[in-house]
Amino acid sequence: MKNTNKGYLKIARIIALAAIIGFTMAACIDGGNTDDERDLTGTITIDPNTNVYIGTKLTAKYNGTETVSYQWKKDTSNIGTDSKEFTPAEPGSYTVTVSASGYKSRTSTAVTVNARQGIDSPVTFTNTIEFASWLTGQPENDLNSVYQVKLNVNDLGRGRDDAESVGYILKNNDKKLIRLDLSGSTFTSVEENAFKSCDNLAGITLPNTVTTIGDYAFNNCSLLSITIPDSVTSIGEYAFSLNVDLASVTLGNKVERIEEYAFSGCEKLTGIAIPASVTFIDEFAFVSCNNLVEITVAPGNSTYSSQDGVLFNKTKTILFNCPEGKTGSFSIPNTVNKIEPYAFLNCAKLTGITIPNSVTEIKEYAFSGCEGLTGITIPNAINYIGEYAFVNCNGLISVKFENASISTIKDNAFGVSDEDGYIGDLVEKYTDTNGGAGTYKRTNSTSFSWTKQQP
Repeated sequence: MKNTNKGYLKIARIIALAAIIGFTMAACIDGGNTDDERDLTGTITIDPNTNVYIGTKLTAKYNGTETVSYQWKKDTSNIGTDSKEFTPAEPGSYTVTVSASGYKSRTSTAVTVNARQGIDSPVTFTNTIEFASWLTGQPENDLNSVYQVKLNVNDLGRGRDDAESVGYILKNNDKKLIRLDLSGSTFTSVEENAFKSCDNLAGITLPNTVTTIGDYAFNNCSLLSITIPDSVTSIGEYAFSLNVDLASVTLGNKVERIEEYAFSGCEKLTGIAIPASVTFIDEFAFVSCNNLVEITVAPGNSTYSSQDGVLFNKTKTILFNCPEGKTGSFSIPNTVNKIEPYAFLNCAKLTGITIPNSVTEIKEYAFSGCEGLTGITIPNAINYIGEYAFVNCNGLISVKFENASISTIKDNAFGVSDEDGYIGDLVEKYTDTNGGAGTYKRTNSTSFSWTKQQP
């Protein structure tokens, strides 16, 4: 009987020990939230907590002595990293929770983040009077807070001098950057000068009802990119010129004509794709686009083609345009027989150009301003070199003529311009009785006197 009592006592002790272990494990599984955890000594708040918008930096402020970690939440979802600061990218209710080992976590009061009307979400107007009133009441801004406006109208107004025209409204609020979405409008033409010098116009979406973009329509604006709708057939003179930040241009598949200086001076433009529909590109359409390195043409185009980023006619017998940003050396294909006026105008980054013997004509200003060239060979087949063909090729110190008697070589074909005209005596030396085929050199880029080298 005595041994039996000892057995019962042993079993009771085991049961009691198991109960203690179970309680301890339960406390651990509960995440450490036991009655032994202490309260944090401080409070947690978010600053600012009123008038908060998308893009406003939120700062968690904890005033206790403990070293804490931070967990931000949007509504009920964890976001962000362990940081005192968070910048919301969308509207919602935001909180931050602080925690420390051995302490109960603490959560801030929620802060409501709102979308900024006209910045984070567009505002819509159906007439220019309401649009003008709204824009006039907005503060000046920058590229981080560009106003977004959807404007659904039948026309853009009666020119920039019309107080109700869109261009006039923008000019009258020229410190307020804006992107216009006109995709819901129904006008058919962007008239001449419509947005000229609206340097606060950072972006625009045109409706697919537009068929023509007039001369100077977007001249000297602040466009970063532009997509020409498929409905547009012609782009006028200087239409997008001097948009110095314009880095992306998408041409619609019905564009037929690109007039002179249409995109001139668009310094950030690096490439342009010509659709199959284009039948005319003016020789100055992309002049002064000094970072343009590539012109490509859709295979289905019946007028133009491209090779190595250079623009040719369809059969590659005529070279029209080498983009000004092209670098290094370039060999003209041996299918080419004519180099058009201004074809290599201001291609200052080219250091070498090879002209094949298939070429018979070098037109006016063809290589003008190719300052990186140090030497050039004029092949035997050449029978015409136009005025100023190699003018202002300031680095050019060696010219080899393979043809002993070029039929036509204009007086100012080679030289450097100054206030007195175009100076240099290479043509005179070549046409002299002792001239003709051979290599002619000048001592340096500042000399105007050429000397024929002895064979």
